Amino acid sequence: MKIKNLALSLLSVSLLGIGFVGCGGGGSSDTTNDNNPDLKTGYLIDSAMQGVSYTTETQSGTTDDTGAFQYDSNDTKITFIVGELTLADDFNLSAINADAKILPSDIVGVDRNNTTDENLLKFLRVVQSLDNDGNPDNGILIDDNTKNMLTNTANLFDTNLTVLGTMVTNSGKSFKTELQARTHYKSTLTATFNIEPEFKPFITVWETTSADENITIPTNSAYDYNYTVNWGDGDVNTSVDGDITHTYSTDGNHTVKIYDTFPAIQFNNSGDKQKINKITSWGDIQWKDFSQSFSGCSKLELNTTDIPDLSTVASLGGMFYYAKKFNSNINNWDVSNVFFMGGMFESARSFNQPLNDWDVSNVTYMYDMFKRATSFNQPLNDWDTSNVTGLGMYAMFDGAQSFNQPINNWDVSNVTSMKYMFNDARNFHQLLNNWETSNVTTMYGMFNGATNFNQSLNNWNTSNVTNMQNMFINAISFNQPLNNWDVSNVTGMEGLFRGATSFNQPLNNWDVSNVTSMGSWNNGLFRGATSFNQSLNDWNTSNVTNMRNMFEDATSFNQPLNNWDVSNVIDMQYMFTNATNFNQSLNDWNISSVTNMLRMFNNATSFNQPLNDWNTTNVTSMTYMFKGASAFTNQDLSDWNVTNTTDHWYFMRDAGSGNTEPTWP
Repeated sequence: MKIKNLALSLLSVSLLGIGFVGCGGGGSSDTTNDNNPDLKTGYLIDSAMQGVSYTTETQSGTTDDTGAFQYDSNDTKITFIVGELTLADDFNLSAINADAKILPSDIVGVDRNNTTDENLLKFLRVVQSLDNDGNPDNGILIDDNTKNMLTNTANLFDTNLTVLGTMVTNSGKSFKTELQARTHYKSTLTATFNIEPEFKPFITVWETTSADENITIPTNSAYDYNYTVNWGDGDVNTSVDGDITHTYSTDGNHTVKIYDTFPAIQFNNSGDKQKINKITSWGDIQWKDFSQSFSGCSKLELNTTDIPDLSTVASLGGMFYYAKKFNSNINNWDVSNVFFMGGMFESARSFNQPLNDWDVSNVTYMYDMFKRATSFNQPLNDWDTSNVTGLGMYAMFDGAQSFNQPINNWDVSNVTSMKYMFNDARNFHQLLNNWETSNVTTMYGMFNGATNFNQSLNNWNTSNVTNMQNMFINAISFNQPLNNWDVSNVTGMEGLFRGATSFNQPLNNWDVSNVTSMGSWNNGLFRGATSFNQSLNDWNTSNVTNMRNMFEDATSFNQPLNNWDVSNVIDMQYMFTNATNFNQSLNDWNISSVTNMLRMFNNATSFNQPLNDWNTTNVTSMTYMFKGASAFTNQDLSDWNVTNTTDHWYFMRDAGSGNTEPTWP
């Protein structure tokens, strides 16, 4: 509104008959005057600056509410003063622009689109601070009371900021910050003079598909904003402090330019994420945060020649999440101050650009970074990952189905979680045996579905790992020795080799004494490990409570297990289902804690061992226990105590002949 007042004031001057004709080396301007045809009028403008004293060789006075001052065509210099503070000493009148206005940049001697010059900012801060109401947007009025307080003779440009600040505060005013001063001046340049500030804007292209359609620029509420936005249709908004919505009268592509203090853009997979198509310039924005910035912007492309200023950016987390069209080279970005990259390219399915030049030495979190980035396959071996810690590599390449690059140089010594790190990384097959894994505590699902992986891992220090659940699920190529692993702290092994159809390596020396679970629903330790047939009889299973599905579909397995202590096992359902080769003695097992034997030997077509000594007192379910166990013949189970068994349907359906069932309650 204040800029509009200025424009109206200037228009009024024009309507009163004041015209400007170029004159002199700098194109100074004539003012027609009946009494003195050589008298000219100029204007002192940040906003219109009223109350500034001026002196030329022949004229003197005070600028009015349009910022106007007068000078003779023969005058060569002008001085501007407020109180005893000189703002401009002997300014060359021949340098007045053809528009008859003197801007602060003209006084300082820099281009009008310059908003960063040190002296310019000094001038702006002082003049705007001296405004009588502290709000220069509606014009700058330096009243007599203020001028009377400026009693120390000084030249603005010869005086340091500290002294100037004291002078301002002694006059009863607050000293404007550099940001405040620059922001106001930029709005003047843009709205009043149609001058694009030297400050390069952040430029994006948005698409609307119908008339009177809105777009909303999404901001991050954690930061302070004070920005100008040029919507590309003639409308400009200034001093914007958060989200802003604009309506376009016509459909099509719209170029949006953002200036000034705009620390972050954050779509966060919501809002108008489908309307932003391109970034064409990062501009001179001092970015603070790129977390979730373009999350969900599935049409986004990057067509820039500049790079964003990331010097104060700590997070790139989720920046291009599900930006499925994004595939631009950003290898020259300076990410040296970034510490968080979690989910940065998650589901960016087209992205496949070099990143090996990045300095990631300060990054602590990379979890989900390339998750489901299905096209990505670029070298990363030069990355310094020494500061990646804790959960920092969780699911990092989960679903990165094309990735197959060396990363053996990585320092992973501070990482504690490698859960899902190569889950479904179907093409990955690289050396990792030199990794320092001594601090890793969980390897849950680490190579789950890594169908091509078959590299040695036997040198890994797994002494602190507590969870190996699902580690090699469906890693159908993997068949490497792991007998050197220290698994003494592992408590969970369910699904460890589930579906690892090639795996057949010795594990009998493993200390599994702390393992409590070797099975769960549909997820036994060796379920579907169709090649595995190694001795396990030395395992200390005394703490195991769950062996469900443990050898289900382990069609090659036929090793003694009679030494196992299963006294704490509660669940044995499906334990040997479809273990078609298994036929080992189990009669010495203490199964007194077992409650569920559902389908335990279902289709175990080779099994035929006595089980008459089992204490089945606590078993509640025996349904299908020997169904299809066609070799199970002439076995007497009549001594079993089944008083607590509540279901036993088809207990021996399609089993062998000559068997004696328990006496059912």
